Amino acid sequence: MSGDGSWRRVSREGRRFLRGRPRPLRRLALWSLLESAHTFLGGYAVARALDDGFLAGRTGTGIGWLAVAAAGALLGALALRGVFGGLADLVEPLRDALVRRAVHRAIERAVADPGRAGDPGAVSRLTQQTEMARDSFAGLVLIARSFVFTALGALLGLAALDPVLLPLVVPALLLGTVAFLATLRPMARVQRAALDADEALAARTGELAAGLRDVVACGGGASAGARVERLVAAQERLTGRLARWAALRTLSLGVAGRLPVVVLLAATPWLLGRGVSAGAVAGALTYLLQSLLPALDALMTAVGAAGTRLLVVLDRFCDPEPAGTGAGTGAGTHTRTEAGTARTTPVPAQPAQAASAPASAPASASAPAVELHRVRFAYGPRAHPVIDGLDLVVGTGEHLAVVGPSGIGKSTLTALIAGLLPPGRGTVRVAGAPARGARGTAPAAPTCAGRCCPSRRTSSPARSART
Repeated sequence: MSGDGSWRRVSREGRRFLRGRPRPLRRLALWSLLESAHTFLGGYAVARALDDGFLAGRTGTGIGWLAVAAAGALLGALALRGVFGGLADLVEPLRDALVRRAVHRAIERAVADPGRAGDPGAVSRLTQQTEMARDSFAGLVLIARSFVFTALGALLGLAALDPVLLPLVVPALLLGTVAFLATLRPMARVQRAALDADEALAARTGELAAGLRDVVACGGGASAGARVERLVAAQERLTGRLARWAALRTLSLGVAGRLPVVVLLAATPWLLGRGVSAGAVAGALTYLLQSLLPALDALMTAVGAAGTRLLVVLDRFCDPEPAGTGAGTGAGTHTRTEAGTARTTPVPAQPAQAASAPASAPASASAPAVELHRVRFAYGPRAHPVIDGLDLVVGTGEHLAVVGPSGIGKSTLTALIAGLLPPGRGTVRVAGAPARGARGTAPAAPTCAGRCCPSRRTSSPARSART
């Protein structure tokens, strides 16, 4: 993963997305201010309940301040209810935009290069990755917003209790946070590699499923399975690396979440000696334990898991690959046939090769480009023929797309025309001359190279027809 490049791409798209939705953002901010008030009242009311109430012998006053803290909790619940309404106005448009982009990119690539095999990764992006992005974005926005406004209320409360509390708490929080941020980039790299492996595995298994009959027929199951096993092993290794980085993230989380409390407790005698009240110290601990540290814990967990995952997934939707130029300047076309689907893509003619071709006999000058007469072929003396009684004439300059499911003889036909296989009966001529392969010899067993493996593509000239 190119960390800086990915961040620039995603942040640019993210800013554009958020700028177009000012009303949901304002709604989130307004409801979140109530959460800040809830946080502020939580610690401040505890401090006043101790200093002005219980420690001063005024129990009623202490209970009154605790009632204020309880009212703040109800205020926070009301704020959370409003926050979820604004969150939906951000999350669902994001998912819709990602789905549209995935579909648009898949169609654009197919139109730009019709001869190109379908992109199996498009299915993963359209289903799994869009849902992953929606869930990660929703969780990240919810938790990041909560941390920002909770921290605002807690820091204002610490300053209101006694400004000397801030230098004791803030540096310890920053130390743990910096240690945590140091794990984000390598963890994002591993996360992206895991997604690449997932798409590669999906693509490979899809290819094997499409050409399973050919793979079994040519005895290529072992070699085809070995490639899948390597991809599965790669996924396993990446999962282990993710687990190790998660352990380091948990360690930094412990530093950020526990060190401020330790520092505050260790400094309590010094604080009391400087005139800081016991209620202020208790209020500071309340801010740390009840508000600030849980919010920081949730933020680090969300950024470490959902944040890196969101960055990697959204980067896959940014800056689509330049569309290939399928049109050429010549008059020829190239026909690709794979897994039952044939597509034609114009390619440049090659005048240099045509000019250097040796002169043919007068008879071959007018001969068809390809001619098959009553051709029969089977992969064994007792096997059912793949091609039986085929007559086919393809004139010079004509092109044929052979379309059909796996196993109907597309690759076998190409191999016969190319001279890689001899016909069991009949004749195969190319430009008036017999195709290579002696007639009457035992046909060689098909190999995976170029015919059975669905990841390869087969080319064949012919008329626009279906067989």
